[in-house]
Amino acid sequence: MNKYGAGDTRMTNLIRAGYYPVNANNKVVKVKQLANDIISGKINYGKNEARINKIDVLLGKGYGLLVQDEINSLLNAKSKKW
Repeated sequence: MNKYGAGDTRMTNLIRAGYYPVNANNKVVKVKQLANDIISGKINYGKNEARINKIDVLLGKGYGLLVQDEINSLLNAKSKKW
């Protein structure tokens, strides 16, 4: 599991960071959707640092790492299925 947690843990961490529940939930949904879009190839933001910087500009500072962690989690989950 990544350092931001998953499911309820992720929500709790965002709320503790100062986001109201509705805003935190919206950000979690955006992070997950963006990660899925990047993996599926619908969106191409480049790789690694360039991708993180572009997402930080879009969603706010720190969200690039959240999306990157989500991508890693999704890819790890897919590789374990095989």
